[in-house]
Amino acid sequence: MNASALSRMQELLPQLSDRYIGSGQFGGTPFVGPGVQLANQRPEALSILAGDLNAVPSSEPLGLLRQAWQLAGDGQEHPTFPADNPRRQLDYILFRPEKRWKVSEFRVLDEGAASNHRPVLAVLELL
Repeated sequence: MNASALSRMQELLPQLSDRYIGSGQFGGTPFVGPGVQLANQRPEALSILAGDLNAVPSSEPLGLLRQAWQLAGDGQEHPTFPADNPRRQLDYILFRPEKRWKVSEFRVLDEGAASNHRPVLAVLELL
């Protein structure tokens, strides 16, 4: 991640927890920060990040994460919310480093009873 993107992320962190990233707390810290910090501190660490990020694909928080993480999927939007008639993608599977993983399958499951979001499935093969 370049210095200007890191600076912008740090500027946005106080807003991210309430505005974009669900409850915004993971271990007492804003969620996006640790994801980017891990990528900067341990760039070769095998990592998977998955869940409801409450951020659409074009959002700035997701854009910041994508500078350090690879999205599973084909680059298209895959709606996951609301579960009964999905219109927006809010749920993701991200991984890093990109060169160590191959995505052999990706899909949104047709399951609307367990949550108000549809689950996302990715099969990742370690290279």
